[in-house]
Amino acid sequence: MRKPLIPHALRQMQAWIMDHPAEDFRIEAIAERMAMSPRNFARVFLTETGMTPAKFVARARIDAARYYLESTELPIETVAEKSGFRDPERMRRTFHRLLGVSAQNYRARFKSATRHDLKRKSKATARFRHSHAPRSDWET
Repeated sequence: MRKPLIPHALRQMQAWIMDHPAEDFRIEAIAERMAMSPRNFARVFLTETGMTPAKFVARARIDAARYYLESTELPIETVAEKSGFRDPERMRRTFHRLLGVSAQNYRARFKSATRHDLKRKSKATARFRHSHAPRSDWET
């Protein structure tokens, strides 16, 4: 028996989310792209990935923000916008909830790192730029 296309399609959707963190990722919009009802999409996504679509999107946006904070001098407002947060306050709350630190403090930690440390890419940078597979290290 052939495996269903849903896991493959979900991986493609996850990659698309990671590549376009500023897009509209309301459940209705994502479900429409997958040609599924919002309820069925949310159920299938949770079953296949172990996390809700909203949690995945939040983590993808945090990864994007971490990349911009580590590798650019963009203002926090611009980082929030490019990462898909509606405003810096939403990004601040998400940083605190998921990482336990503010975006400003996160950036400050990287600025104070030695040059040797900066040559190594963080997990966030590596995930954001190179890998779009489901994140087994993301806790649900």
